[in-house]
Amino acid sequence: MTSKTKQPIKYMSAREFHETGYLFELNRCFLHPLGLALEVKTDPHDPKFESSISGIWDYRDDEEGMRFGELGADDQKKADVIEKLRSDRVAARVSKLGYWIQPCKVEEKAASDVPSSGHAIEMPKVDPPRASDRAVILEKRLSLLPLEERLRALDLEIYVSSEEAVPLELVHTGEALVTVTAKYMNAITTVIWLTRTCTRYSSGLDSTTRKLIFRLRKP
Repeated sequence: MTSKTKQPIKYMSAREFHETGYLFELNRCFLHPLGLALEVKTDPHDPKFESSISGIWDYRDDEEGMRFGELGADDQKKADVIEKLRSDRVAARVSKLGYWIQPCKVEEKAASDVPSSGHAIEMPKVDPPRASDRAVILEKRLSLLPLEERLRALDLEIYVSSEEAVPLELVHTGEALVTVTAKYMNAITTVIWLTRTCTRYSSGLDSTTRKLIFRLRKP
């Protein structure tokens, strides 16, 4: 069977994506090394709550890790300068790419302590799903590789769809590692699915379906 052979794609709901620990594994192994995190809004105590992927957070927009609301009067001038620099970075990205990434505070935590949703906004307090042995093994394998090689080793397929797509490169350490295609934030966050198949697709944008594929191999 060749890689070009079309295979049926099974989709996973956002709630299942979160509760099975796939979101935690995706953020820890793939997005966190890029300074990013995918967020899923869900309420584990309400089975009727309609879970959804709601944003991609960029930790690099607040690289100083300052909590502006906690600063005293003496620090306000410095905070204003830092906030202006951060706003300029965000505005420059939106102007150039037509794409908005929400800023997120930097919090240095062990991977096991990071919420599976990978964001820093107030959410219902719930213990993150315990990573499986497979995820731990995968993380150890990937941690030994340079980032570029990590991407080649990944085979978790995430489809991002947008009617009016504009290419965007998420850049880390000066190298373009991932290409995301979307015009606005909501064009990405409302239609992301995780496939459960192990079929190998060519990475990149499909010009017909306007879908982008991230790949994360399952051991």
